[in-house]
Amino acid sequence: MAGQSLCAGWMRPSLRFAMGAALMVSAFLHPELSLSEDKSLHDALLDKIIESDPAVLEELSIKLMLAMDYGTSGYRTGGTGDGGIDAVICKDFLGLDTIKIQTKRYRADNTVGVAAIREFSGALNVGGTGVFITTSSFSSGAKETAKNSDKKIILINGEELTRLMIAYEIGVKNSQGTKNPNQSCLQTLLDKTK
Repeated sequence: MAGQSLCAGWMRPSLRFAMGAALMVSAFLHPELSLSEDKSLHDALLDKIIESDPAVLEELSIKLMLAMDYGTSGYRTGGTGDGGIDAVICKDFLGLDTIKIQTKRYRADNTVGVAAIREFSGALNVGGTGVFITTSSFSSGAKETAKNSDKKIILINGEELTRLMIAYEIGVKNSQGTKNPNQSCLQTLLDKTK
């Protein structure tokens, strides 16, 4: 999909025009997104994502960003030779203002390091905005590198990812007041990526 003049892909069902605030992912700033008492839902979501094709995490990232009102549409660029960008969120209909996304589908013991953040930063345009999403965590050096970058880079680890997925009902279904991992949602995303 590289080289598209108009952004196409996942379209948000209802477009709201109140966007622009920086993405702040923090249990301190957003207590409503705190880890539920039942950590098994978070673990089950992560397990399903890790076991899925890498494209599933890319699609989930797009859906999540659009659900959070960070754009009008999005598309995947992922695959061999993607230049370090797995997905793009178009903040306007023409795609003039974008957010780049990098995803890493890692197990918990495989943290994202400084090199990956530097590579992602290099793939962003001057003054660009990016979101780096992983199912694992970031090393302290990676966090410091993102913080000190001349580009706006937001890091979302596995715990924060599942917290947001549950809050915005991405990949989960609500049945009788309880949320459960929605395998059909993940499978639909998997089928679309084939």
